[in-house]
Amino acid sequence: MKEPEPIYFPEEYKVLGADLSLKRPGFCLLTVEQTRKGAKITNVELASVDNKTDKKKTHGELLNDILDCFYRLVPSFDDFFLVRENEIMKVKVPSERSLSKAVGLMDWAAYRLKPPVEWNSIYPVTIKKLITGSGRA
Repeated sequence: MKEPEPIYFPEEYKVLGADLSLKRPGFCLLTVEQTRKGAKITNVELASVDNKTDKKKTHGELLNDILDCFYRLVPSFDDFFLVRENEIMKVKVPSERSLSKAVGLMDWAAYRLKPPVEWNSIYPVTIKKLITGSGRA
């Protein structure tokens, strides 16, 4: 079995994390510095789309708001990573089908970046726990 290639982390890089939904999606842009003692978060920018207030929006309008929020936070340089929670594989209920629309939109948005970037999937609540110290909602 082939060993995975090690991940190169520059001295400073950004991590854009996404918590996707159609009700209240959120994004977190972390600036991370590598030190001799390990990684240190030096800056945090948060953004979200509140779709609970105006329930008359169509899915197209909601997806457009999510895309705008994503592009406002995307770093304008090469050293960054995109992370999001693992996707739900078995789509059975309407809320999960709506989530798959947001996930597909973010896949497309990352592909359109120059150069294209792939999302890294992480265990749910990992980003929230990193920032707040708790993975609870």
